[in-house]
Amino acid sequence: METSIIDSKEAGRMRSLEALHILDTDLEKEYSDLVELAALVTETPLSAISLVDSDRLWLKARVGVPMQEIPRDKAFCSYAIKENKPFIVENAAIDERFKDSALVVHGDIRFYAGVPIYYDETHLLGTLCVLDQKEQKLPQKKIEALVKISKALNSLLQLRYNNLLMARQQAELNNNFFRLQALSEHNQELGAMLVHDLRSPITVISGACKLLGMNTGADETSELLGLVEASTKRLQELVDYFLDKNNFEDLRSQLKLGEVDLQSFFNDFVEINSLKGGFNAQIRLFMHCKAKVEMDANIMLRVFDNIVSNAHKYAGKSDKFLIDVYSNEETVLVKFSDQGEGVADVNKAKVFDKGFTLASQQLQASEAGKSYGLGLAFCRKAVEAHLGTIWIEDNKPCGASFCIKLPLKQKQIVSKSIENA
Repeated sequence: METSIIDSKEAGRMRSLEALHILDTDLEKEYSDLVELAALVTETPLSAISLVDSDRLWLKARVGVPMQEIPRDKAFCSYAIKENKPFIVENAAIDERFKDSALVVHGDIRFYAGVPIYYDETHLLGTLCVLDQKEQKLPQKKIEALVKISKALNSLLQLRYNNLLMARQQAELNNNFFRLQALSEHNQELGAMLVHDLRSPITVISGACKLLGMNTGADETSELLGLVEASTKRLQELVDYFLDKNNFEDLRSQLKLGEVDLQSFFNDFVEINSLKGGFNAQIRLFMHCKAKVEMDANIMLRVFDNIVSNAHKYAGKSDKFLIDVYSNEETVLVKFSDQGEGVADVNKAKVFDKGFTLASQQLQASEAGKSYGLGLAFCRKAVEAHLGTIWIEDNKPCGASFCIKLPLKQKQIVSKSIENA
């Protein structure tokens, strides 16, 4: 056989051996039991599981053999792995291949019987072997028994390889999962940034169209501006829907907490909403306290936007919206009140369910069918992510009040919740 072919086969055999990660490992009972069984059924004093490395024989398990490894040169196992069949040497002292071997000269080994072992039937990695210091002829039944034990060993090696392969595949899956998760979070954050960037110009355009429509006398111009305003409003709804959907799942892990001054926050909130079709005349802010809250300002801005938009949609002809803010040493309470038709008791819990929409006699035809049923569900999800609560009360004599209670010290409460989990 050509040397290049031999070298290629040996390189493949070594790759298979290295793939097992078995060389220089600790003793394992499963392997030790098999070599003890081999010595028992063949009635020989010495037995071993020998793995043929590049320049040595390393013994994974052994009985009666004092050394852990021996040089590969002139070793019995080096010959045994050349063919996939039992290899028998009845008297090594007169065998030209082994008579000068250290095992024969110094160890007085005379008898050797080895069966090649493998896990992929392509590359023979070593042997299950038995040895004796006296020559003997091993009966065929004992050779067959040794072959059967070697098959059990092959299955054990196959199981080891499969476990390693599954562990590597699991590690790759984990790595891919974390990469995909990171990519998803990046895309989600990018989408949120784009939507937030879109909301500001849309709001300004909508407000500008409203003001221009109020100050122009040209019917055609007013009609065109009305069309632009309607289209912008529709786009605003789609943007809001996308932002809510983008933030809906696993909000707790997305929170970017910071200390927020409520006076400044709600002043800015009212001012921003003033561009939405004259909302400045409709919203009245009453700060009954001075408080700072640890919260995700962007997430809670979406909450308050959704509540005001929802109230404006269902309040009919009423143009009065009140925001009352109260606080104590531990919590802040924000109440959004309108003077519309209110919410029936049976629906007060349902309105926060995903997909639920209210039927309203005062809901204009142009608004019908445009609700995605996600806004208030997102509000509850966001408030609960802040470890707060949200509910609806009647606003006497008419209308509804959306109430939100949040802890002032979000981080401390989150840490306590984790400790108690």
